[in-house]
Amino acid sequence: MKYFLPILTIIAIILSGCVSIPPTGGPECSVDSDCGGYDNNFICDANGDCTACPVPQCPQPEEGCHYEIDDSARCPSCGELKCQGTTTPPTCRDGKQNQGETGVDCGGPCPVCKSNSCINEDSIYVRGDFEDKTDTGWNMHGNAAEDYSINIVQDVARTGTHSVRVDLRCDDKKMANGLRAEIFPNSPSEYTVKVAMPSEQWYGFSIYLPEDFSTNAQDYGWHINVAQWHGSPDQDIGEISRSPPLTLWFNKKYSDQPVWQVSKRVDLKKNSTNSGIGENFLLDDIRDDLGKWTDWVFHVKWSIEDDGLLQVWKNGELVIDDSGPIGFNDDKGPYFKSGIYRGSISYCPIVTYIDAFTFADERGSYDCVAPR
Repeated sequence: MKYFLPILTIIAIILSGCVSIPPTGGPECSVDSDCGGYDNNFICDANGDCTACPVPQCPQPEEGCHYEIDDSARCPSCGELKCQGTTTPPTCRDGKQNQGETGVDCGGPCPVCKSNSCINEDSIYVRGDFEDKTDTGWNMHGNAAEDYSINIVQDVARTGTHSVRVDLRCDDKKMANGLRAEIFPNSPSEYTVKVAMPSEQWYGFSIYLPEDFSTNAQDYGWHINVAQWHGSPDQDIGEISRSPPLTLWFNKKYSDQPVWQVSKRVDLKKNSTNSGIGENFLLDDIRDDLGKWTDWVFHVKWSIEDDGLLQVWKNGELVIDDSGPIGFNDDKGPYFKSGIYRGSISYCPIVTYIDAFTFADERGSYDCVAPR
């Protein structure tokens, strides 16, 4: 039983004369019930004396709030804080499993409950932590104009001690219709690793934006890409290159604030002559992430049918959960690139770091690819 006990309740009861006062100061009892059992306000102490319970000394509550007194023990004590007309909403840091969470403060609307284990390691087909100081398994020069553009360094690292430093400058020569410094995984048989279409894939990686990274979109001609999944046009039927079906970027066109953005595109035609229909998701402010690593996990089911899927986690929190077609009607699916791409820039140099790449197929999971 819980009830509200004002601070002066006991005094008021005594002064009212409505009840008799149990004897105190002598060997008058052996159990609490010998003291009259006045709602647990008197107890039999170790000396056999009937002693009044002390009034609970609760901390001073905020205006409009009070403490419910808990009388489950021998003497009342301060219980739960209650505020009239308000309730404390559940959060992802309240130490309780509530609001649809699958664990304490994780799952559901909170960050993913991390087991730090991948049940099916065989699902992983791309890794990149660059700890061997080599670019084995990665193409670091196909989209890098200069020697300084892409390098493995020890400046900062998300995993271990090494990462890839990306450096783009105003006087770099243009490559593939733009200024770019990007890396992408390759394989012995292909220039890039292209997934099947349709297929289900997991992608995990981390991006570091230095504290002096410019968040003024005008410096980049209004937008800059830091990761993209590029389409694979069917050149045998004359199909042209198009905007990527999936991009991590920020773009002045969609927000006048420097916020992380994810765009997806779809085109059902076999020979696409444009970039299809796009949808852009606005996330949180990039300025909050300067000077630290930002972890990303993308779960994509590439499909031009209604069973397509796009789920995105940022620093363990699910920020996009979207279903529907994603990608182009190509013989081969898209391939991944990360670094910096922009058509033109007026702010130089642009430097980012990338690390902790892990990609897995449909047998994978969040725990298989999330940066650790």
